[in-house]
Amino acid sequence: MYAIRRTALIGAACIAAAWAGSATAADLVPVVSGLLNGTVAVRNTGDAATPPSHLTIDCEKTVGAGSCPEAAGMAAYEDPAFPNVATIDVPGLAPDETYSHDLSFWADLSWQVGTYELTVMVDTGNVVDEADETNNAEVVQKVQAAAAGVGGSDGVDSLATATAGTIVPGRGKLASAARRTVRPDAGLPVAAGLPDIIATPLGFIFAGAPRPWGSTVIVSQVSQAQDTGRGRRRDLCRFAQSGYRAANVTPFATGPFKSAVYRGGTKAHQESLSLDGNDHSGDIVFPLDLGEGLNVIRVRVDDTKQVAESNEANTFAIRVRVDIDCDGDGRVAGQRRVIGVAPSLARADATAPAAERRAVTPMRRAAAANHRLIRPADGRIQVVRKR
Repeated sequence: MYAIRRTALIGAACIAAAWAGSATAADLVPVVSGLLNGTVAVRNTGDAATPPSHLTIDCEKTVGAGSCPEAAGMAAYEDPAFPNVATIDVPGLAPDETYSHDLSFWADLSWQVGTYELTVMVDTGNVVDEADETNNAEVVQKVQAAAAGVGGSDGVDSLATATAGTIVPGRGKLASAARRTVRPDAGLPVAAGLPDIIATPLGFIFAGAPRPWGSTVIVSQVSQAQDTGRGRRRDLCRFAQSGYRAANVTPFATGPFKSAVYRGGTKAHQESLSLDGNDHSGDIVFPLDLGEGLNVIRVRVDDTKQVAESNEANTFAIRVRVDIDCDGDGRVAGQRRVIGVAPSLARADATAPAAERRAVTPMRRAAAANHRLIRPADGRIQVVRKR
């Protein structure tokens, strides 16, 4: 089975209009029809030229043991501004121009049996002013099945048996987003009499507002983070009151299932749910720890496939770029500009605990060189460039 789903905002026209840009603007969209053959592309469907940008590919194994495959050639696709993803430099594109790239490492990947989700995002750094900021992501599902009569972990990509099928228009959770599924049982309707779990069109609640699925959020104010220095390495920022809503959009009850939120490949939150027919969960709210730079947030509403659904496309995603110094080193990963740090590093005096004094030391070194420290009335130390 091979499925492509565009993670986009579905809802009232007034909501979509609020997130749309100028009528005369660029509009980058991913082209993923060749991804499982190692080719990815981006097209400018707008009527204005774009500056250079970036395309990223992220992989998550959703079914089966192990993780996504790696190859030595992937090192050439690393970019510190976009950690844990393959990054491709995209040149400026004229209106209706397409840029295509062949992944040099693709042939060297060894896929183990299981199901994978490959998320392709264009304009990952959010440098392009687009007419539509909600159509920048596509999720491609790759199912690696065991070869007939062969045991072990090597398998055969089931796309080979699915290409004889036809494209069946999507319905339900992403019907108006042109989701399409290639099925070997072409012509059969979407399964009836089953529940269908979605993350609602409200989007992902983050930094005080709902954010459309497929969109990019930029966090640049220290006050937007509840705390810094979180996580085992003390390099994450914490954002309170993050969340979403799950819903069952058919009359058939789901039974128990688990809904999970992932930051990259790390599970950040899990919720046990059970929904009646045409029911919703209400707000699922939790603190979310994010790293500096780009974060891909995925909501998998039926994380472990406990529920047989009429529509099994269960992943919804947004991007959050954190332009805040989360680890107290005086700069943001992937950026040269030194920026503000957060309340947990506020005390630099001799009475502060030793751990806090050590944390502030890199900031003092930065200030002694080309920067200066300022302490606003709220007590939050900041590092700024000297003029």
